[in-house]
Amino acid sequence: MRGRKASLLQLNEKYCHTVGVNIIPEALEIAVLSLTGNVIYRKKITHMQPDREAILPLLKEELREAVALGGSQGYGTLLGIGVGIAGLVNTRDGVVLFTPNMRGWEDVPLAEDLAREFGTDVIIDDSVRCMVLSEKRYGATRDMKNFLYIYIGRGVGAGFLLDGRIYRGAHGVAGEFGHITIRQNGNLCNCGNRGCLEAHVSESRIIAEVKKNIASNVHSNLAVIHTDKDRIVLSDILDHAKRGDKLANLTINNVSENIGVGIANLVNIFDPGVIVLGGEVVDTFGEHVLGDIIRIVKLKAINTISSRTSIISAGVREFAASCGAATLLIEKFLQNDIINI
Repeated sequence: MRGRKASLLQLNEKYCHTVGVNIIPEALEIAVLSLTGNVIYRKKITHMQPDREAILPLLKEELREAVALGGSQGYGTLLGIGVGIAGLVNTRDGVVLFTPNMRGWEDVPLAEDLAREFGTDVIIDDSVRCMVLSEKRYGATRDMKNFLYIYIGRGVGAGFLLDGRIYRGAHGVAGEFGHITIRQNGNLCNCGNRGCLEAHVSESRIIAEVKKNIASNVHSNLAVIHTDKDRIVLSDILDHAKRGDKLANLTINNVSENIGVGIANLVNIFDPGVIVLGGEVVDTFGEHVLGDIIRIVKLKAINTISSRTSIISAGVREFAASCGAATLLIEKFLQNDIINI
């Protein structure tokens, strides 16, 4: 007996929409996605106070605008809201446990609060895990079942896709790569320990180290920028490194070495096959760090593993975490196992 001839089906992208937001120190990033993951709307709000009392009312206001916009554009009903936040998150319970760079986010039942406010399904997750999902669905790793995503920017974190599922750990908080110790008596970290990777390669610490060297009369043309506008940014360091400035080049070399040593440890432990690098530090310094990181990983990691490991730049950069947060609801709706909640 012959059945009906097979036919291709596709999702109706206007059936519904989903909203994703990423909460980071001093900024909110919001994205509205169709059911097929197309971006309908996105917005970034900056120069906020990095504490819960200031952020939460603004977050709700912006979410109301985003939710209304999705419906008004003809994208059906609201599927739900996804929130990424830079900190420790219990996704299964929807609780923000701790955020080292933002005040007042200890044991906050954010999913419950927003679900009550908006009458919809809400998923809370770590920002970097949201980036993992965004890279998997919209970036260069669509066909991969295993990779590590390393974020190096305002903070440092890692997200793991293992056997096609996001790895969360026994207590749901895996990925605190920024708090491995790389120097026994190194810089004081926001977590309270010394020598954490984040305390040496995050955006703010890189700039602070340059300013410290300038204050110690280390010769550099970056001193002129510091004097003129009192604000050195990562692109200034890159520009001067290209011109041969010794301090700028030393700074980038140190960043590359510290990142490379940290990643070598992950390569030895996970044998990931592919490592994806993202974040403001990597995006700005680009090839000036990527080549050195690859070299150091091959030098420090076990050759049998490192020789079979590719290190690439992230394919999704802007709004990666907010788009990933919105995609959490799409994956849940489609009953995909990748989000592993």
